[in-house]
Amino acid sequence: MQAIRNIIIGLAIILLTRGCSYPYTPEVEEIPEMVVISGRISNPDGLQIVEVSKSSSYNDPSYDPVSNCTVFISDDKNNRFSLWEASPGKYICWIDWMYLIYGTGFRVEVTTPDGKQYQSDYETLLPCPPIENIYYEVKKKETDNPDNPLYGIQFFLDTDASGSEAKNFMWDLTETWEYHSKYRVGDYYDGTINFSPQTYDTLFYCWRTARIYDIYTFTVSDLTSGRITRCPLNYVSGETDRLGVKYSLLVKQYAISRNAYNYWSAVQDQSQNTGGMYETQPVSITGNIHCITNPGETVLGYFMVSSYTEKRIFVPRDFDFAIYTPPCMPYDLDAQSLNIFLSSYRPEDYPIFLLNLSGTRQGPWDYAEQTCFDCTKLGGSVTKPDFWE
Repeated sequence: MQAIRNIIIGLAIILLTRGCSYPYTPEVEEIPEMVVISGRISNPDGLQIVEVSKSSSYNDPSYDPVSNCTVFISDDKNNRFSLWEASPGKYICWIDWMYLIYGTGFRVEVTTPDGKQYQSDYETLLPCPPIENIYYEVKKKETDNPDNPLYGIQFFLDTDASGSEAKNFMWDLTETWEYHSKYRVGDYYDGTINFSPQTYDTLFYCWRTARIYDIYTFTVSDLTSGRITRCPLNYVSGETDRLGVKYSLLVKQYAISRNAYNYWSAVQDQSQNTGGMYETQPVSITGNIHCITNPGETVLGYFMVSSYTEKRIFVPRDFDFAIYTPPCMPYDLDAQSLNIFLSSYRPEDYPIFLLNLSGTRQGPWDYAEQTCFDCTKLGGSVTKPDFWE
């Protein structure tokens, strides 16, 4: 096995060194370091979070938190809430529901260790109408190869905001999917090969949850009906394993101010139009936060105040198109090669699960990638979510 890997690495080096392609590194004018303040007050949530950091270089992106700040959230009714630093640059506090009243304005105030003071504009908490419906349709996308189109499902959302004070909306999406290992856990290696007369499900069923970081916004301010119909959300491709067993999408719908909509819509447009070398170049989008001690200083980020409603949809596997399955073909190794390969593992890697081709103590055994036995190695958890159907 090691010999095979060495051959592959050697071929890759030859191909790379003999090529005539050179990386293109565009010249990007670096902007000065800026303070970034972001946060959101939400109802019905009680725990509020504000993050303070500094912008990083385009060529060396990183998260640079600012610690030891003094952070307050205040409302237009003279209530003031102090935040404490839960982790570097992350400040939290609990605001009881009795203060999260619709029509109330909130703002954030930050003082950094060097004495600079920052303050956001007031944002008004508006009621959010319920999500009327979430649904999906099978969608085919053309690719560079006309004979090999891409299939997946496209999600849509309907909401009736005609009787609501809120006219501007933003959606946060979180996906969860169930997936299974290819093989069940049985025989294993921990310095010697151990025979297990039966297989177990302990690492066979997994669930994985991930936030979708794409930005989705919409406004009904210019519509006469106030209805949102077939608003497109995320697309899930059959080229991933997400649709292999069961998929779930949680949608949180936030009622936001017009200023917040303008800000996030600009961020959305910029993120969608910077995919190519000749696309729109990134620019700084300023939000609703200002430096009080130096009015000329540019501050990045946005402090948003919003209520939300949420809805979840489940999608079982019931499609005519092919869905990606991770490859799990066993390695064709004789007994000697298998023993040599297994001896290269360290004790901290144990146990190494094996396929028993005969079901007896004498084997023979085959090796397969451990992701084929242990579903947690693909990032999921064996703990079934409480909401799972």
